[in-house]
Amino acid sequence: MKCLRNETGLTLVEVLASIVILSLIVVTFLTFFINSARTTEMSEDTLDASFFAQQYIEEVYNIAAMDGQTLASIHTAVVNLQDISSSDGTIPATYTINNGSGTGMIIIEPAQDKEGNLIDRLLKVVVTFNVSGNSDAKHETRMIFGEGDLND
Repeated sequence: MKCLRNETGLTLVEVLASIVILSLIVVTFLTFFINSARTTEMSEDTLDASFFAQQYIEEVYNIAAMDGQTLASIHTAVVNLQDISSSDGTIPATYTINNGSGTGMIIIEPAQDKEGNLIDRLLKVVVTFNVSGNSDAKHETRMIFGEGDLND
């Protein structure tokens, strides 16, 4: 009988070694992709929270920018916004947001200078918003309220 001397195939050890090497490479990249997906999800939540906080800042700004507004009329208008529940009426006024996408808080108070003196017709507005329990966004601004025609 003729002995087979063709050694062009792979041995079982070579096949197993190549599978192990490929597995190590795949596991390394898989970990990278999992961490990337987790970071992307957290970034999206933070971006959503920031969007909602900015939206509520703009709503308060639109209320405060109307002619003849007072702190009391601003309070009444903010309470009437959708998904807002009122505070107890103390200063600073604190409102709770619960809109289905997350929860948050609006704090409105008269602005003060460094010495603690109230600044006439200037509000300090702070909005915090939380999406899915781990992504807070905090926006703070100052805005003039009750602004009349400056040309009078």
